[in-house]
Amino acid sequence: DKTDLNKVIAMAESLDLDRYLLAGQDVFAEALSSAEAVAADENAMEKEIEEAWRELLAAMGNLRLKPDKGLLEELISQAQSVDTEAYTEESVQALTAALADAAAVFDNDQADKEQVEEVQSALKAALTELTAKTEAGGSDTAGTDTDTYFRCQLNGRGNGFVQM
Repeated sequence: DKTDLNKVIAMAESLDLDRYLLAGQDVFAEALSSAEAVAADENAMEKEIEEAWRELLAAMGNLRLKPDKGLLEELISQAQSVDTEAYTEESVQALTAALADAAAVFDNDQADKEQVEEVQSALKAALTELTAKTEAGGSDTAGTDTDTYFRCQLNGRGNGFVQM
Protein backbone atom coordinates (compact mmCIF):
# COMPACT_ATOMS: atom_id res chain seq x y z
CA ASP A 1 0.00 0.00 0.00
CA LYS A 2 1.47 3.30 -1.10
CA THR A 3 -0.97 5.56 0.77
CA ASP A 4 1.58 6.83 3.31
CA LEU A 5 4.23 7.25 0.62
CA ASN A 6 1.90 9.30 -1.57
CA LYS A 7 0.89 11.49 1.39
CA VAL A 8 4.51 12.25 2.25
CA ILE A 9 5.32 12.95 -1.41
CA ALA A 10 2.37 15.37 -1.63
CA MET A 11 3.53 17.09 1.56
CA ALA A 12 7.09 17.34 0.22
CA GLU A 13 5.94 18.75 -3.11
CA SER A 14 3.94 21.44 -1.33
CA LEU A 15 7.02 22.88 0.39
CA ASP A 16 8.29 26.26 -0.80
CA LEU A 17 12.03 25.58 -0.85
CA ASP A 18 12.78 29.31 -1.14
CA ARG A 19 11.87 29.55 2.55
CA TYR A 20 14.62 27.08 3.49
CA LEU A 21 18.40 27.25 3.68
CA LEU A 22 20.24 25.45 0.89
CA ALA A 23 21.86 23.07 3.38
CA GLY A 24 19.85 19.85 3.22
CA GLN A 25 18.02 20.64 -0.01
CA ASP A 26 20.17 18.25 -2.08
CA VAL A 27 19.39 15.36 0.25
CA PHE A 28 15.72 16.36 0.21
CA ALA A 29 15.60 16.49 -3.61
CA GLU A 30 17.28 13.10 -3.84
CA ALA A 31 14.89 11.55 -1.31
CA LEU A 32 11.88 13.05 -3.13
CA SER A 33 13.10 11.72 -6.46
CA SER A 34 13.65 8.25 -4.97
CA ALA A 35 10.22 8.30 -3.31
CA GLU A 36 8.55 9.29 -6.57
CA ALA A 37 10.35 6.45 -8.37
CA VAL A 38 9.16 3.95 -5.76
CA ALA A 39 5.61 5.34 -5.98
CA ALA A 40 5.66 4.89 -9.77
CA ASP A 41 7.05 1.34 -9.52
CA GLU A 42 4.10 -1.06 -9.66
CA ASN A 43 6.32 -3.87 -8.38
CA ALA A 44 7.76 -2.00 -5.37
CA MET A 45 7.96 -4.12 -2.25
CA GLU A 46 6.43 -2.98 1.04
CA LYS A 47 9.91 -2.59 2.57
CA GLU A 48 10.99 -0.28 -0.29
CA ILE A 49 7.82 1.76 0.06
CA GLU A 50 8.23 2.21 3.82
CA GLU A 51 11.93 3.02 3.47
CA ALA A 52 11.20 5.63 0.76
CA TRP A 53 8.60 7.55 2.76
CA ARG A 54 10.69 7.40 5.95
CA GLU A 55 13.77 8.73 4.15
CA LEU A 56 11.74 11.50 2.54
CA LEU A 57 10.16 12.44 5.86
CA ALA A 58 13.62 12.51 7.50
CA ALA A 59 14.98 14.72 4.70
CA MET A 60 12.03 17.09 5.16
CA GLY A 61 12.74 17.21 8.88
CA ASN A 62 16.34 18.16 8.21
CA LEU A 63 15.41 21.20 6.13
CA ARG A 64 15.99 24.45 8.04
CA LEU A 65 13.82 27.51 7.60
CA LYS A 66 15.59 30.75 6.88
CA PRO A 67 15.60 32.77 10.09
CA ASP A 68 13.53 35.91 10.56
CA LYS A 69 15.89 38.88 10.33
CA GLY A 70 13.36 41.56 11.31
CA LEU A 71 14.92 42.28 14.70
CA LEU A 72 18.41 42.27 13.20
CA GLU A 73 17.28 44.79 10.58
CA GLU A 74 15.89 47.05 13.33
CA LEU A 75 19.11 46.81 15.33
CA ILE A 76 21.21 47.63 12.26
CA SER A 77 19.05 50.66 11.53
CA GLN A 78 19.30 51.76 15.14
CA ALA A 79 23.08 51.36 15.16
CA GLN A 80 23.43 53.26 11.89
CA SER A 81 21.51 56.19 13.36
CA VAL A 82 23.75 56.58 16.43
CA ASP A 83 25.52 59.94 16.64
CA THR A 84 29.02 58.55 17.10
CA GLU A 85 30.40 61.98 17.98
CA ALA A 86 28.67 61.72 21.36
CA TYR A 87 30.51 58.55 22.38
CA THR A 88 34.08 57.52 23.13
CA GLU A 89 36.24 56.27 20.28
CA GLU A 90 36.68 52.84 21.87
CA SER A 91 32.95 52.23 22.30
CA VAL A 92 32.27 53.50 18.77
CA GLN A 93 34.89 51.10 17.38
CA ALA A 94 33.16 48.19 19.14
CA LEU A 95 29.83 49.32 17.69
CA THR A 96 31.31 49.68 14.20
CA ALA A 97 32.77 46.16 14.33
CA ALA A 98 29.51 44.65 15.60
CA LEU A 99 27.56 46.57 12.95
CA ALA A 100 29.83 45.29 10.16
CA ASP A 101 29.37 41.69 11.36
CA ALA A 102 25.61 42.17 11.65
CA ALA A 103 25.34 43.66 8.16
CA ALA A 104 27.32 40.75 6.69
CA VAL A 105 25.00 38.20 8.29
CA PHE A 106 21.93 40.21 7.29
CA ASP A 107 23.09 40.21 3.65
CA ASN A 108 23.86 36.47 3.73
CA ASP A 109 20.65 34.70 2.67
CA GLN A 110 22.12 31.39 3.88
CA ALA A 111 22.84 32.59 7.42
CA ASP A 112 21.28 30.26 9.96
CA LYS A 113 19.36 31.12 13.11
CA GLU A 114 22.42 30.77 15.35
CA GLN A 115 24.44 33.21 13.25
CA VAL A 116 21.60 35.73 13.27
CA GLU A 117 21.15 35.43 17.04
CA GLU A 118 24.90 35.75 17.63
CA VAL A 119 25.26 39.04 15.73
CA GLN A 120 22.01 40.38 17.20
CA SER A 121 23.38 39.76 20.67
CA ALA A 122 26.76 41.35 19.85
CA LEU A 123 25.12 44.40 18.29
CA LYS A 124 22.74 44.84 21.24
CA ALA A 125 25.73 44.63 23.59
CA ALA A 126 27.70 47.19 21.56
CA LEU A 127 24.74 49.58 21.60
CA THR A 128 24.25 49.10 25.33
CA GLU A 129 27.95 49.57 26.06
CA LEU A 130 28.34 52.84 24.18
CA THR A 131 30.15 55.21 26.54
CA ALA A 132 29.19 58.86 26.37
CA LYS A 133 31.90 61.51 26.23
CA THR A 134 31.89 64.14 28.96
CA GLU A 135 30.96 67.68 28.07
CA ALA A 136 34.66 68.57 28.21
CA GLY A 137 35.30 66.04 25.47
CA GLY A 138 37.18 63.51 27.59
CA SER A 139 36.04 60.08 28.58
CA ASP A 140 33.31 59.48 31.12
CA THR A 141 34.55 59.94 34.69
CA ALA A 142 32.42 58.52 37.43
CA GLY A 143 32.09 60.25 40.75
CA THR A 144 31.12 63.77 39.78
CA ASP A 145 27.55 64.97 39.72
CA THR A 146 27.78 66.52 36.27
CA ASP A 147 29.63 63.64 34.62
CA THR A 148 27.65 60.66 35.88
CA TYR A 149 25.63 58.88 33.21
CA PHE A 150 22.92 56.31 33.75
CA ARG A 151 21.71 53.96 31.06
CA CYS A 152 18.07 54.26 30.23
CA GLN A 153 15.66 52.54 27.91
CA LEU A 154 15.20 54.45 24.68
CA ASN A 155 12.30 53.03 22.75
CA GLY A 156 12.80 49.79 24.66
CA ARG A 157 16.23 49.24 23.17
CA GLY A 158 18.50 50.24 26.08
CA ASN A 159 20.93 52.41 24.16
CA GLY A 160 20.22 55.82 25.64
CA PHE A 161 21.95 57.78 28.37
CA VAL A 162 20.67 60.28 30.85
CA GLN A 163 23.08 62.77 32.35
CA MET A 164 22.48 63.35 36.04
